[in-house]
Amino acid sequence: MIDSVKKDPNPDIDRLLVKCLLGEATTEEHAQVAAWTAADQEHQRYFEDFRRIWEESSRLVPADEMDENAAWERFRQSERFPNTRLEGFSEPEAHPGGQFRIPGPREKWAAIAAALILLAGIGTLWIVSSRSMKGGNDSSLLAVKTQALTRTDTLPDGTQVTLNAYSSLVFPQKFRQDTRLVTLKGEGFFQVVHHAKQPFIVTMNGVTIRDLGTSFNVKSRNGATEIIVETGEVEGVSGSYHVKAGAGERVDVPDSLTKPLKTPSVDELYQYYRTKEFVCRKTPLWKLADVLSEAYHVHIVVGGESIRELPLTTTFSNENLDSILNIITQTFGLTIERNGQEITLKQ
Repeated sequence: MIDSVKKDPNPDIDRLLVKCLLGEATTEEHAQVAAWTAADQEHQRYFEDFRRIWEESSRLVPADEMDENAAWERFRQSERFPNTRLEGFSEPEAHPGGQFRIPGPREKWAAIAAALILLAGIGTLWIVSSRSMKGGNDSSLLAVKTQALTRTDTLPDGTQVTLNAYSSLVFPQKFRQDTRLVTLKGEGFFQVVHHAKQPFIVTMNGVTIRDLGTSFNVKSRNGATEIIVETGEVEGVSGSYHVKAGAGERVDVPDSLTKPLKTPSVDELYQYYRTKEFVCRKTPLWKLADVLSEAYHVHIVVGGESIRELPLTTTFSNENLDSILNIITQTFGLTIERNGQEITLKQ
């Protein structure tokens, strides 16, 4: 079990911690790390977790057993980390034969590759002492938080939950006898073990989703809540509004004061983070672009109203973004313009 901490929104802190652990940090960089850890107890805990993961990765991946070239390439080519570059470290040098040579000792780069891959994808779990979510009694709460990758866990009642990247779930170490209450941030898919006398309830953005024997997806975007039911039925409660949705239906709740809107769920794109597939069924191009933007952390713009509604029926399975974009452009005769992380599809 790895203790989770609240990470300071400093994009360079992991790089500085790596340099300190390698003994390559300058005096100024050591001072920056010291100031950062001293500023917040959570930062100190994060550094200790980081160091523990680093040391564990070195033990788990001995240099003489690891292909560090392949590990580095896997990290660089990860779909979650396009155009990855570690500032302050040398890039692997390309030789005429196309092979990469990792500069420096094998142990250094093996440790970097292993630790960064582990840190990038790990989902963290921690226990906090808190008041129970209902009833006011002392209770231990568990919290699962993902970072760059998804994570699937089984809750104390046997319910299975898959969290998308950068999401979190808080739940009691032991559910109450009359209810099973969890709090979600981000996006998650729930395969609920149904108990008629112990309803399973998800709260998000002031919206309550009550399971009625169900598997369903819940997502938050800009304060709005989206619920898609795969099997069974759910009841959504938002303020004074109540709505029931069954398999193949979707509920959108703009905020806790607005009446929810129930519509048919017409595609399976929401499943991508669980299935690793983008399933299009006459899916308009703008919608696929939105999902791809979210999945690959880029901004894809469909330039021009005349192509926004172009329908696409296909399945992209475990393909990288460039391959998907190539198929789209060839199918519709479009071109691509790139500007950093922004990609524009044009006629």
